Amino acid sequence: MIRHTPFIFGLLIPAVFLFDGCTGSGNEKQRPQGETLIREESLPLYPGEGRDTPQFRISLKIERIPEAGPLGRLIRDRLCGGAESFQQYGDTLIANLGGEYAGIRETAQEFSDMPAAAFEWEYAETFEGTLVSPEGFAPASGEFLVISRSREYFMGGAHGMREKQYLVIGTARNEQLTLDKLIPEQAQGKVEQLIARSLRRLSVDGGIRPGAGTPADGSLTHWGYLEDRAALTNNFFLTPAGLGLHWDPYEIAPYFRGAIEIVIPYGDLMNSIR
Repeated sequence: MIRHTPFIFGLLIPAVFLFDGCTGSGNEKQRPQGETLIREESLPLYPGEGRDTPQFRISLKIERIPEAGPLGRLIRDRLCGGAESFQQYGDTLIANLGGEYAGIRETAQEFSDMPAAAFEWEYAETFEGTLVSPEGFAPASGEFLVISRSREYFMGGAHGMREKQYLVIGTARNEQLTLDKLIPEQAQGKVEQLIARSLRRLSVDGGIRPGAGTPADGSLTHWGYLEDRAALTNNFFLTPAGLGLHWDPYEIAPYFRGAIEIVIPYGDLMNSIR
C-alpha cells in the first residue's frame, strides 16, 4: 500500500522577481530554466512599537522553477494551491499570515509574563528544482524535473518543525510521475522489504542498535521507529542512481530523529519488480 502524505499549505511574503536561465555543468546538478523569487520580511506583533515588539520573520526562495505554460501550471497546481503565478501565491497568503500572527496578540497580552521569545515566530520556505536522468531503471526512462518544497518554521509550541514535499515531472510530456507507475502493486511487498533494510542501516549508522537477540529482519520499532513496518510513501524523488523516499519528523520516527530520507539503488528495485 502506498501512503499518501498530507499537504500543509505554506505562508509567504512580498517579492522581487529575477530571471535566471543558467544550467549546471560538469559534476554540478542540472538546474532547469525558470523564475527565481526571493522574498524576506518581518511582521511586528504590535505595529508601531519599533524593534521592541516580537517579530514574525519570514523568507521565501524559489530557485529556477518554471512558471509559464502547462509545466508551470502543473507545478503551481500541485505546490502553490492553484495560484495563477508565484506573485499571486505570495500576495494571497500574506493576508492570511498577517491575520494569523495578529490573532495571538490577545494571548500575548493575557500572558504578559511570558518571555518575548515565545512570540518570536520564524518561517522559511524554499523551492528547488533539479533535472535528473535515471540510469538503468526502465520504468523511469528519460529526463525528469524533481522539485523539492522545504519548510522550516516555529509558530509557537515546544519546538520548530521541518517538512519537505517532492514533485517529480517527466519533461517529455510535462506529466507528474506517481509511484504506482514505477512500482506495480504486486511488487510493493518486496520493495517495502528494501525500505526496511535501508531504514535499519540508517539507524545503525546513526548509533541506534536493537537489543541482543533481535532478528535481523525484526520489527522496525527495535531500530528506533514508530511502527513495525514502513509503507511506501508518495513523497518520493529520483536521483541518477536510485529512488529516494522522504518522511517528515513524526511520520515514522520520533522528532529527535529528524527527517528520514533514504535512496534505494535502481538495481535493487529492478530485482524486486521483475
